[in-house]
Amino acid sequence: MNILRNGRRITYQKIGKGTTIVFLHGFCEDLSMWDDFEPGWTSDDYQVIAIDLAGFGHSDLDPALSMDSMAQDVRAVLKEEAVESCILIGHSMGGYVGLAFAELYPGFLKGLCLFHSHPFADTEAKKPARKKSIDFVRRRGARLFVHQLIPDLFPPAFNKARPDFVKELVLAAEQIDSEAVALASQAMLDRKDRSAVLEQIDCPVLFIVGDEDNAVPFELSLSMVYLPKIANIKILRGVGHMGMFEAKGETETMVREFVEFCG
Repeated sequence: MNILRNGRRITYQKIGKGTTIVFLHGFCEDLSMWDDFEPGWTSDDYQVIAIDLAGFGHSDLDPALSMDSMAQDVRAVLKEEAVESCILIGHSMGGYVGLAFAELYPGFLKGLCLFHSHPFADTEAKKPARKKSIDFVRRRGARLFVHQLIPDLFPPAFNKARPDFVKELVLAAEQIDSEAVALASQAMLDRKDRSAVLEQIDCPVLFIVGDEDNAVPFELSLSMVYLPKIANIKILRGVGHMGMFEAKGETETMVREFVEFCG
């Protein structure tokens, strides 16, 4: 399915009916990452919407990309589908978008899951590396960048056990437009700290944390879980940044139980 916002195409998939669950993918991913992630709801109870964020999958690139603009794209999809409340599951960058959505549309969320994500801005120590990546992608393209990025999202044991699967993800990421990678990187660099959003949010928040996550260090995850009024933290042992693949059964159960609690 497609809609237009400001002349740009936004692509999404929708199945089922009932309580709406929105899935947002992370950086250098698209909505297809959720294809095999089925937390056990029935089509009569839940409507599942997965969205391609701007520049990824089949959604058009947004030259003014930001967390706010992507959150507004999500709201445009929900408006098209006449949805007035939802449970939002955001992986990594998708979690950043989810927090921007929560700030822009307070009271809209029935639940928010930060799936290997967090509310903090880039640290001063991390900003130079982010800028270096943007420069690298613009000079040399995204292909070499994703060849390093994707395997690093998994622990060494997973890369060794499932090299063909990781290679498939790399090959898929190679198809992403280099400017989309650069603009998304810049949007993450520019994003603001949204700790206060978590402190003020009225809906339950689920944190799914991998204790071997290189992208969201374990200590950083532990520092955010006390912020919401209603919070549930799930720690995945031996898991990196991609729990929906590394621990599919466990994370499906976590999301299903959270959705049932919020719904």
